[in-house]
Amino acid sequence: MALVRENSSVPSQLRTYGDVVTRKLYMDTRKNGGTTVDLATFKVPAKTEGYFVGAATGWDGKDIAAHIIPESEFTLERMRQAFGHIYADHLTREQIESSAPIVGGYIGTWTHEGLVYVDAISWTADYREAVTWALARGEHSIWDINANGSLEVETIAPLLARSA
Repeated sequence: MALVRENSSVPSQLRTYGDVVTRKLYMDTRKNGGTTVDLATFKVPAKTEGYFVGAATGWDGKDIAAHIIPESEFTLERMRQAFGHIYADHLTREQIESSAPIVGGYIGTWTHEGLVYVDAISWTADYREAVTWALARGEHSIWDINANGSLEVETIAPLLARSA
């Protein structure tokens, strides 16, 4: 029997690191209620300041759909599916063909009211920009890296408007 090579649409960087990353996302979400990975390094971002905001857009300017999974149905397999879809939505054709890393792309997970959110997220060092993005994207909160906690948009947006 001869070996048949198949043309896989899964980029080599995802085939190489995807399983390690999805296991980490799954375990950290179960243990800590959420985490973030940098799509250039497939590791937790080494950022000490700034803000993460969910509902990021892809290279084409289109929203990348979040995956929302009931905690009772949150399995490693569901995490893999969500990660694969979101990762693929980040990619341009050039990145797929060259297996180039995705610089500036992140995937985050968090739990809220019995649901696990797996989402494309953006990072910014600027507080006002983070709040502006969150309002425009309809996000509930932003993640403050330095404080290691979330800031609810409905609480901080009026404060920001008054200080402008």
